[in-house]
Formats: sequence, structure tokens, C-alpha cells
Amino acid sequence: MVYRFLDLPHVRRAEIAQAFGFYTNEDQAMPESDWHASVFKRAAKQGLLDSLYREIDRHYGHVFPGRALTVEADSPSVYVFTADTASIS
Repeated sequence: MVYRFLDLPHVRRAEIAQAFGFYTNEDQAMPESDWHASVFKRAAKQGLLDSLYREIDRHYGHVFPGRALTVEADSPSVYVFTADTASIS
């Protein structure tokens, strides 16, 4: 999911983040790599990873139903994303 998000043009990433309220005026001053990480952290904290996943896929023209995502916080800066049996860290 992260790779697919980063592979999108900046304008599309910003549109997705704005749709979820994850792009604020303060974010514009943030280094882009920090902002990308904050999008996923905010989605995880708000329980919106599955919705974010689906929105990213929508920009690629396909959606995979039934692929619920969960997040486990191993530490304040490391998150493990799981989708069914796949694991991304």
C-alpha cells in the first residue's frame, strides 16, 4: 500500500490525503518523507487504513473487496500493516 501511494503523482497523493483530512497547512512545511509517514500514522490512529487502502487502489482503477487492514504499533515509529495473510513492514 505504501509503495502504491508513493508511486502516485504528488497531486494525487495530496488529493487522497485531503479527502481524509490528513493534509493541513502545517504539513506543507514538513519534509515530504515525514508527511508521507504522517498520512499512514493518522490513518492508523483513526482506524481508516482500510479506507485509505481502497482509495489508493481506486486511483489505480481497481479495488479489492474484503481486504481488511489492521495495524499494530510495535513502537511509536514502527507500524506493521497486515492484509489477510500478507504482511508489510
